[in-house]
Amino acid sequence: MSQVIHLALLGCGVVGQGVLTQLKIQKKLLKSRQVNFAITKVLVRDPAKYQDLAREHQLELVTDIQDILTDPQIDIVIEVMGGFQPAEDYILACFAAGKHVVSANKNLIAKNGPLLIATAQENQVAFYYEGAVCGGVPILRTIAQAYSGDEIFNVAGIVNGTCNFILSQMSQKQLNYQEALVLAQKNGFAEADPTNDVAGWDASYKLVILAHFAYGRKVALEDLKVAGIENVTAQDIKMAQQIGYRIKLIAETKKVGNAITLIVWPTLVFESHSLGQIENENNGVFVKSNNLGEALYIGPGAGSQPTSNSVVTDLITVASEMKLNITGQTFHSFDEAGTVVPQNELQKTFVVFLTKELLTTRQILATIKEEGFTVTFQELKDNGLALFTQRLSFNEVERLEKFIDGKAYPIFE
Repeated sequence: MSQVIHLALLGCGVVGQGVLTQLKIQKKLLKSRQVNFAITKVLVRDPAKYQDLAREHQLELVTDIQDILTDPQIDIVIEVMGGFQPAEDYILACFAAGKHVVSANKNLIAKNGPLLIATAQENQVAFYYEGAVCGGVPILRTIAQAYSGDEIFNVAGIVNGTCNFILSQMSQKQLNYQEALVLAQKNGFAEADPTNDVAGWDASYKLVILAHFAYGRKVALEDLKVAGIENVTAQDIKMAQQIGYRIKLIAETKKVGNAITLIVWPTLVFESHSLGQIENENNGVFVKSNNLGEALYIGPGAGSQPTSNSVVTDLITVASEMKLNITGQTFHSFDEAGTVVPQNELQKTFVVFLTKELLTTRQILATIKEEGFTVTFQELKDNGLALFTQRLSFNEVERLEKFIDGKAYPIFE
């Protein structure tokens, strides 16, 4: 006999509607898991906007969270409204009411994940959020399970589909940044206001969560060195291609002794490297560990279907725990001690691109040497020049950029 689990939905945007669509056809779930999910209530701000959807899916639209908290039939609440408030208050209230929560809210989890997890434990309810990172790539569950007995040294990836789509289009179609952004918006991969994505913040939220899982540590957004892709030019991409690199927005955390590094930055990746070959809205996460060595996990990272699929996977996990009466397990624990390398101590090897104007290559190199920098070089088409530095701090390379009027990119290592 199938088990009916009643759900409520907080928010009914792109992801919420994707969940509704996926749960409408549940033959596979009924056959393999003997579980039937039924969404009965949806919390929205403007019920008039969703009347057709409510009729199609037989939903009750509510505007007060109390209508969900006080409903004894509702077992699991799906939070896909996003943002910090009122989402955080609603999730905490659901925990207090004994309701399990599945979320895709990367912003909130990156900022206050440890608090939410501790509160869920206190109330012996489940809290899962696979959909918060990389859409259709089940990277959090993979790290939590496949690497549970392993030591991770490095996690790096393309974790923002919007940025990867824009950079891919700039490379493939020789578009400038603005043209590629407009195309991303037309295809539904970028918001009308794309700042959260293109400024690197979305990737930052995801990197915080990845660092939580990789190292079992609490880290803060303020610990990250962050830059977005707004200043990447078509000329930069052409120069990078001439030396065999692609420019990708890479979110990376490395273990250095007992400390970890945290960087989100437009980065040069060898075009032959697996990360360098990930195109358009797809995501990829590279993991290096003691036992498994190097592994790459690739999948779609933007759009409603990948994220809503992760949400449904979390629902199945909660349903299984409910059946076994073992709810209250943590998705991952944060009990490891350690430090974060300060931003002013972070070092990378860089390539600095510039266009020679009045000075020759020899004159430029002589001037750079006088300033105390050691570089090698490669001359490029159209009077371009690529300078390869030794390991430098971001402050040092910024000084070099200004000195020679160049543009520096770290190399993925």
